[in-house]
Amino acid sequence: MKQILFVGACDKSDLMLYIAAILAAAGQKILLIDATSEQKLKYAVPHIDAAGDMTEYEGFYVSYGMKTAMEVESYLESVQFEGQSLKTTGFDIIMIDTNHEAFFEGINIQDYCQRVLVTNYEKSCTHVNDEILQKVLPKQANSGYTTFIPVIKDAADCHLSVEYFEKMLAHHPIAWSGEFYMIELDEVDYAAKIDNQYSNRLRLNRLSKSYQTILMEVAAEMSGLTHAEVKSAFKRVRKGRH
Repeated sequence: MKQILFVGACDKSDLMLYIAAILAAAGQKILLIDATSEQKLKYAVPHIDAAGDMTEYEGFYVSYGMKTAMEVESYLESVQFEGQSLKTTGFDIIMIDTNHEAFFEGINIQDYCQRVLVTNYEKSCTHVNDEILQKVLPKQANSGYTTFIPVIKDAADCHLSVEYFEKMLAHHPIAWSGEFYMIELDEVDYAAKIDNQYSNRLRLNRLSKSYQTILMEVAAEMSGLTHAEVKSAFKRVRKGRH
């Protein structure tokens, strides 16, 4: 079981839902946990009645109501699913969404199999992300660098660039896994996000081609599946055959 942490002060619920759907279509057993301060998955996913409830949605499972890593760990150990605790029931990947410092109390961020840093260009987001990293990254020189998959979401044509983020975060012991994934701000993608929420479905065929491509690339990198496996899974999701 891989626990993959998505860190960032911007809304990344749609990004995570889309990736979860793709990986589920690839045969992966996926649990998505909302541990953010806003708990937006409560409203984006139908039929979740109360905090801690787990519901199946588009081939994967979703739960919300936790705020800290310790609460997530307690949840995984105590909740029974198919006669076992969630921690031992055989999920391939558990994706955890967080956007605040309190989540990290009592844990080591390097213990997660993968870490995805998601940011946008808004000043509040960039500075909150900097504050989170300042608190949670190891301070000891012998701890080495912590690797993140970097994603810039809703990137607009403005004076900022990738180089700005690299310089802003250069004082942290961070190693980027590769080039930044740039998800452009697109009205088509925003409209699809809203339509999906109200239709209680995930229709990835309505997303822009560039967003679809990045979803497949990020899904492949974080899961370890081949690009061919992810592309085949994406086609099934797009056609509604998953």
